[in-house]
Order: sequence, then structure tokens, then C-alpha cells
Amino acid sequence: MVLKFRLFKYYGELRFLEMQIKQEVDIEDWSFFDKKLDDIEDRVGGMKLPISFSQYIFELRINIDFVRSQLRQKRSA
Repeated sequence: MVLKFRLFKYYGELRFLEMQIKQEVDIEDWSFFDKKLDDIEDRVGGMKLPISFSQYIFELRINIDFVRSQLRQKRSA
């Protein structure tokens, strides 16, 4: 249960970051968001989890990529 809690904590961080990206109209420092996404991805990648958690990790990485693509779209707009 503790492992699941740690994993879902990253989902919360990612969701918060996504909301910040959506709310910011004029973002001056895009690198802040890039660094935060990289940080979440690095911490998730460094987790030692049983194989039964691999689906959660896979889905979280997909969600990180999704938020990263939203950031790219907003940056190019």
C-alpha cells in the first residue's frame, strides 16, 4: 500500500503541474515546467517496484508525455 501511495503522489504532482500550465497565459519561464516534468520522470524511473506495479509506471509515463505535449502546444501558440 505504501508503494501505491508513493506512486499516486507523483500523479498528484503531475496533475498540479498540468493545471498550472493550463492557467498560465503568459509563461515567462518555460524551462521551469520542463525541469519539473523531468524531475517527476526521473523520480518515477528511480523507483524500485514489484513487477505488479509496471502498468502503473507505464501509465504514469504516458501521462508525463501527455503533459509535456500540452506544454509544447502552449509554448508554440
